[in-house]
Amino acid sequence: MSKHENLSGTKIREAIQVPGSTSGSDVDDLEKGPMKVASTENVDPNLVTWESTADPMNPKNWPMRDKWVVTLLISCFLLATLMSSTIISPALPSIAKTLGMTSDVEIQTSMSVFVLGYAFGPLFLAPLSEVYGRVIVVQVSNVWFVIWSIVSGFAATKAQMIAARLMAGIGGSAALAIGGGIVSDVWRPEQRGRSLALYSFVPLLGPAIGPLIGGYISQRASWRWSFFVLAIFEGVLVLGSLLTFKETYAPTILSRKAKVLRKETGNSDLYTKYEKENPTLLPKLKSSLVRPTKFLFTHPILQILTLYGAYSFGLLYIVHSTFPALWINRYHETVSQSGLNFISIAIGFTIGAQVAAPMTDRIWQHLRKKAAASNPTADGSEPAIVPEYRVPLMLPGALLIPIGLLIYGWCAQAKTHWIGPNIGIAIFSAGSTVGTQCQTAYIVDSYPEYTASALAAFSVVKSFAGFGFPLFAPQMYQALDYGWGNTLIAGVAILLGVPMPWILWKYGARIRAKSAAH
Repeated sequence: MSKHENLSGTKIREAIQVPGSTSGSDVDDLEKGPMKVASTENVDPNLVTWESTADPMNPKNWPMRDKWVVTLLISCFLLATLMSSTIISPALPSIAKTLGMTSDVEIQTSMSVFVLGYAFGPLFLAPLSEVYGRVIVVQVSNVWFVIWSIVSGFAATKAQMIAARLMAGIGGSAALAIGGGIVSDVWRPEQRGRSLALYSFVPLLGPAIGPLIGGYISQRASWRWSFFVLAIFEGVLVLGSLLTFKETYAPTILSRKAKVLRKETGNSDLYTKYEKENPTLLPKLKSSLVRPTKFLFTHPILQILTLYGAYSFGLLYIVHSTFPALWINRYHETVSQSGLNFISIAIGFTIGAQVAAPMTDRIWQHLRKKAAASNPTADGSEPAIVPEYRVPLMLPGALLIPIGLLIYGWCAQAKTHWIGPNIGIAIFSAGSTVGTQCQTAYIVDSYPEYTASALAAFSVVKSFAGFGFPLFAPQMYQALDYGWGNTLIAGVAILLGVPMPWILWKYGARIRAKSAAH
């Protein structure tokens, strides 16, 4: 036994337990379980790793309570920032009047530019979190979001508003860029369905709750208070997380452990496998910053998922940006009343999450047991993780999206009872949730070591769609009305979404192999 193994585990844990967030795990070390301390002659005694398969420092061995706390916190951070993306939707006419916005493009840009920040932020925030750890990146980004939300509330010109919203979006993107990696770090594959459901469901409520709150605030106070309320909410979350948000990124945890051991033992030769791969900061930082872009342009599996994921995300923001106008202009509701219709979106998200979560885990476990029974491994160990086990539920999600859009569009065009468009939009929202959960789970399983970077690449293109689609939505509905407008976008959703599950199921492993070669 090497001398660094004799150091008190408690002392090490005290030294490294700094509140934080997380990201992707290492393929061998975290997906297959904690690393074991070397007991054979072939292993370097200076290698710092997990002390045992049950090492409590490994996030996958944390108590369930701690796992859920971390998952809920990152979900709430994302909830707050996604609320910001739509909270001003009911107040856009008031904002346009106050700040002198004259065109539909300017008005829509003031709202959707926040999502554009989601396109830029992950490109450097996710890689930085794989260099410095999750705590510092998430918390600094949260503070940045709070500052620029306050600035948005004090904006005196449309240029100030658009610039401040963009900066706030960049800060708010940290939870989006890193959250999936946190889930990957803390939860084992067979447990990820429910944890991903929480991570996907809670934030998706943000765009639905935002207009409800924004409509109430703008009618009873000023639209500026929408930003101030968001800043207060996020600030409370940040303060509340200081003692409960623990670091979960394995390389960061082990590097801190090695640092403590080097100091306590005087052995400067101690190292972790991650430090050996990138011994100095500059190459490590360069590699991490390039990784999301490299994944996006060289990994076909990510390109396939991103194409449809971006389109469905863009549709979501078409709905969010134009939904209040339908109720105000066509159904003659007040601003606050129009916000109440977003409850149907929240209901759809809730149903989608509650159905997809348990079914995803059950299907995954069933397919894995079936594979183990038909093709047992030579040493009796469990079979490898197969991301394609997340695919079956993608098809129902891909079908619900166009079905919901068609019901919503034609009911709105015919000006039926208010329940008609709301039923359609609830079905659409349920499909969006199911699709998002399955796509995220597939990426997490496919990129266990670099989950944050892979999800960052995925989020970048989605965010460009979320920014761009609402800009042409008013003109589309003016030209085609809601019926034919939604028929058009629903048709494209079918062409992109329905073939994807079949392609992934039949050719996913082969495509992933090509991606791994780059």
